[in-house]
Amino acid sequence: MFYYYIDSHITDGEVAVCEGYPFDDIPGLSTVYIRAPWSLFEPQENVFDWSAIDTAIQKYGGVGKQIALSAVVCEGSNYATPLWVYEAGAAAPDFNDPVFAHKLENFVRAYGAKYDGNRNIAFIDVGGEEDMYARYFPNTQRITSGSTYNTEPVVLTTEDWADPADTIPLIDTLHAGYLGLRGDIGLMYQETPGFFETVGKRLGYRLIPSKILLPTAVIAHGYFDMTVDWKNVGAAPCYKDAYPTLTLKNKDGDIVLVLTDRDFNVKDLPVGEPGKAPPSVVESVTFRAGSLLPGGEYDVFLSVGELDGTPSIAMPIDGDDGEKRYYVGTMIVQGMYDVNSWQNMLSTLRMNFTIRPTLQSYSYYITAGRLLCVETGVRNRHHEFVIDLPSQSLREGFAEKKPFSMEIDLPIPDNYFDKPLQDPAVLKGKRFNVWLEILNNTSGPENINYMTADRGRNSYLGVIELNDDMKWVFTPGRTPE
Repeated sequence: MFYYYIDSHITDGEVAVCEGYPFDDIPGLSTVYIRAPWSLFEPQENVFDWSAIDTAIQKYGGVGKQIALSAVVCEGSNYATPLWVYEAGAAAPDFNDPVFAHKLENFVRAYGAKYDGNRNIAFIDVGGEEDMYARYFPNTQRITSGSTYNTEPVVLTTEDWADPADTIPLIDTLHAGYLGLRGDIGLMYQETPGFFETVGKRLGYRLIPSKILLPTAVIAHGYFDMTVDWKNVGAAPCYKDAYPTLTLKNKDGDIVLVLTDRDFNVKDLPVGEPGKAPPSVVESVTFRAGSLLPGGEYDVFLSVGELDGTPSIAMPIDGDDGEKRYYVGTMIVQGMYDVNSWQNMLSTLRMNFTIRPTLQSYSYYITAGRLLCVETGVRNRHHEFVIDLPSQSLREGFAEKKPFSMEIDLPIPDNYFDKPLQDPAVLKGKRFNVWLEILNNTSGPENINYMTADRGRNSYLGVIELNDDMKWVFTPGRTPE
C-alpha cells in the first residue's frame, strides 16, 4: 500500500507535501507516492529541481520504504506543463504537437538519467507516454494504461470502490499489486483495522518458502543439496528478477558464505486464481561449501534478492535478521581432517590425524605443515614464531588416506617476530597459543591450497610455554587463550 507524499490530483495542480507519513501507525504501508506536475521538476527549460524526490528518498528510503513517481503534464485548471513550454510555441499538452513532444522528451531523458534503475524507486507511472518512458526508463518498473497484471502491477486507489468490503474481491479479480490511499487513512485504520491486515495478506506478491530441506552437516569444499517449496500467496506476480540465496553466519553473526541460485527466478512463480490456492514450485539446487569456509557450526539464513546475494524482498516468515535474511536452521561444516594432540615428553608434540571423506576422492600433495605460535591474549596477529613440521612424514601420512599419528620435536625457534632470536630467555614467562596450518597442491577437481580442519582453516591445538629447563610444556585446548 502507498500514501501520497505529494498529490497534485487533490490540490488542482498545486504542490502540497504531507507533513508526516504514517508508517509507524498503519501496517502495510511500503511506498511513498510523489504525484507532481512536470513544472515542479523543470521550472525553467533545462533547469531541473529534483529536491522533492531526493528528499523523499533520503527521508524514507533509509527506513526500507520505496518511492513511486508520476510527473503529470495536465492537472485541473493550473499549469502542470511548465509555462515556458507554451511560450516556446506548444498549443496544448498534446503528444502530437511537435514542440510539446520535443520539450517533454528532453525532460523524460533527464528524468531517466537521474532515476532509472534506482533501487529506491518502486515504479513510475508513465501516463500516456509509454514509448518515451520505455526508452529512458528501461530498468524501472513502469505503470502504463491498458496493460494486464501479467506484465506490470495493477494499481488501485480508494476511489476504485465504494466500500472497503469490496476491496479484497477487487484485488483478487484484478491481481492488484498496489493500493493507493487518499483521505484520512488514520481514521480509516481506527475504524477498520482488520481491513489493513487482510489487504496486506493479499495485495501484491507474498513469497513463502513453505518447506525447506537442507543437510544438518556438510563436508568442507564438498557439495550439498537444497530443496525449497516456494509459493506466491499474494494476488499479483513478482515483477522483478530475484533469486534465492543461502547465507551462513558464524556464532559472532559474521557472514562467512553466500550462495545464490542463479537458475531459480521467483519472478516466474505463478499466482492463484481468485478463490484458489496458488501452486507450489520446487527449487532444487546443488551448492558447494566454499573453498574459504572453515569447519564449524553455522547459522543458516534464506533470502531473496540480487544475484550478488543482496536481499531485496521481505518475506512474511519468522527469523528476520533485520536485513531480510531469515533464519532456517544450523549447519555443521566438517573439515577435511581433524587432529588431536598431546605430549608424551617435554619439547615434543604427538598428533593423531583423522581423514574426512571429502579427501578420499582427491589427489593432493602436502607442501608444508607448520605450527603458528601467538602469545596468549593477543589477537589479530599471524604469529610470533613458526615451528616447521617434517613435510615428508606429513605428506606420507595424508597420502594413505586413513588415520595416522606423528610425533615431532618442539625446538627453540631460530626467529622471533621474523628476526633472529638472540636470547631464548625472552620467551620465558610467556604462553603461546598454537595453531596447525597445512598447505598443499591438489590435482583434484577443485583448487585447494590449504587443508581445512574441523576447527577451521588453521586447527587450534593448545598452549606451549617454556619451563625452567627451557623445555616446552604443551597443554591441549579447544579455545585460544
